[in-house]
Amino acid sequence: MDRVHEMTEANLKTAQSKSHEAVGKLHEFCSETTAHGFGRLASSKSIPERLIWSVCLLSALVYTAYQGFNLVSAFFLYPVDVKVEMKHVEDLEFPAIVVCNMNAVRKTV
Repeated sequence: MDRVHEMTEANLKTAQSKSHEAVGKLHEFCSETTAHGFGRLASSKSIPERLIWSVCLLSALVYTAYQGFNLVSAFFLYPVDVKVEMKHVEDLEFPAIVVCNMNAVRKTV
């Protein structure tokens, strides 16, 4: 029974160590990233401040995902709006066209 208890404690310590390591990596990412808001979340000292920044970041990420989904969905609907109108005109007026030669004219032969 003691052996099982020791193994359970060892597993618990390993899990806590991995948890602290993951939190440390997350804090390092938040403090060094250039993405807006994550640095504020990492540098906040109080729990209410962290909660506010977490809610702001989470809502911004959800809204970004929502907009991206709507944009991709609209793109794959392939909406096409074509309006063709034909007119028969007897006297069609063409624009004047002038062609200029860019080569200099030489008077000598």
